[in-house]
Amino acid sequence: MNLFTHAIIGAVFFMLLFVTGNTMLQSIRERVPEFAVLKTSGFTDNAVLWLVIAEAMLLCLMAALAGLVLAKVAIPITRPAIEDYVTLLQTGWADTLRGFGLALLVAVISSLYPAWQVRRLSIVAALSRR
Repeated sequence: MNLFTHAIIGAVFFMLLFVTGNTMLQSIRERVPEFAVLKTSGFTDNAVLWLVIAEAMLLCLMAALAGLVLAKVAIPITRPAIEDYVTLLQTGWADTLRGFGLALLVAVISSLYPAWQVRRLSIVAALSRR
């Protein structure tokens, strides 16, 4: 049972990486000229790279905050209805921090490729696409 649980969690984590990465790639593709303008106005390649990573971190950490706060609020409220499973559904502060850590990991991993693409973006090629 433990193996199946870890396999399902691994599949969910992989899908989170895939969906977040796809969202970031689509976001970057739609804003290529804007990144070219940022580079033209003096932003370095590394500064634009960190902007993309920060955007992914904001996206993932806000979603994690909403989900973890919902779990912290919903579990005590539903506790009387699920008394038989109370030991299975306890969220301590260590679990909350682990959730934020995983959200941060998802953000960084899913934003590396889009950030790398923006970093090596040619200003002339990006502005000529319009």
